[in-house]
Amino acid sequence: MSEIDTCRGSVEAVKITVNALQYTGISIKNTLSESIYQLNRWYEQRKDSTYLEAALIQIRAYMELGFDYKDNYQLFDSILKKLGTCREMIFPKKFYNAKKINLNPNSVRSMIRTWSCSPYHTMPIKEVVDDIIEKVKSHKNGIYTYCRNNRPGVGDNNDMYLLVINDQDCYFHDVKKNKFYEFNI
Repeated sequence: MSEIDTCRGSVEAVKITVNALQYTGISIKNTLSESIYQLNRWYEQRKDSTYLEAALIQIRAYMELGFDYKDNYQLFDSILKKLGTCREMIFPKKFYNAKKINLNPNSVRSMIRTWSCSPYHTMPIKEVVDDIIEKVKSHKNGIYTYCRNNRPGVGDNNDMYLLVINDQDCYFHDVKKNKFYEFNI
C-alpha cells in the first residue's frame, strides 16, 4: 500500500483545507470523520475503490492532525480491510496520535520549547502556562496564539503555538514542529 506515500500532496492539501475550519468554530475532527464515513458509503453504493483511496488519504490527514484512530476505529478498520490491508501496515503507532498532556504547570510547560526573557514574546513563560491552564479549565472558546519571538526579522527564530478551544475540540498546536497535544482533563 505504498501508493499512499505518493499521495503526500493530497494529504497535505486535506490538512490545509480542514485547518481553516478552526477559525469558523466547525470541528475539524467531526468534519473529517463525517467525510470519511460518506466516502465509505459512496464506495458501498458504487463499488468504486477510488472512494476508499480518498478515504485513506483523509484518514491519514486525520491522524497527522493529531486525532486518535481509536475514536473511529470501526469505520477506519472496515475501510482498510476493504483495501486489503490493516492499521499496523498503514499507520505505525509511533508516528501518529496527539500526545496527551496533564493539565498542570510542568506538563503544559513541556509542550513549549525554549522561552527566553525576550521583550518580543507574547508574554513571559509563566504567564503563558497559567493562561493555557486557565483557558482549558474554563473551556473558554477561541483560538489563542502564543509567540516566542527572540529577534524579529532575524532568521527563523520565531515559534508560534495555537491553543484551539471550541465546543467539540480542545488542543494545543506547535505550528513550527507540527505537533499536536490534547489535555487530560
